[in-house]
Amino acid sequence: MSLELFFSAAGLLTIPAWLVLMLSPRRISWERYVIGLVAIALSILYAGLLAAFWYLHHEELVWSLMLLVWLL
Repeated sequence: MSLELFFSAAGLLTIPAWLVLMLSPRRISWERYVIGLVAIALSILYAGLLAAFWYLHHEELVWSLMLLVWLL
């Protein structure tokens, strides 16, 4: 389970990195903006799936959803 915790923590760390990028004084391209939004959405989704694994204990459903997110 430590590998899943590592990836969810790495995904959640994209949020402050994206905020620093957005608050920087230089202009950014719309591609970076979209990539940042997608990274935030996927990290929140993955953290939610990890929480569902811990609290609901529906391992088969959560593992298949995490695999689907990983394949995206």
